[in-house]
Amino acid sequence: MEGKEAIVQKIIADANAQAAQCTQNAQARADAMKAEAEKAAQAKLEEGRRTLETEAQERIERRETLAALDCRKKLLAARRAVIDAALSRAL
Repeated sequence: MEGKEAIVQKIIADANAQAAQCTQNAQARADAMKAEAEKAAQAKLEEGRRTLETEAQERIERRETLAALDCRKKLLAARRAVIDAALSRAL
């Protein structure tokens, strides 16, 4: 019986070792996948930040352009009023 039990114990020990190795391999794969996913998420986040910064800068530039155009319109309107007043006095 001792020989049989030794064989059974050896089989159990081998199975436990194999299970531990499988668990270790699975954990290593999971860690690698997690690291890859975190890297991809970080890259996506950075891309999103760059996109938002670009869009914000474009909006600022558009508003500055619109403000400059409004100023020019007001200046032209004021010049036009001066010219109209001068013409009405001259006539």
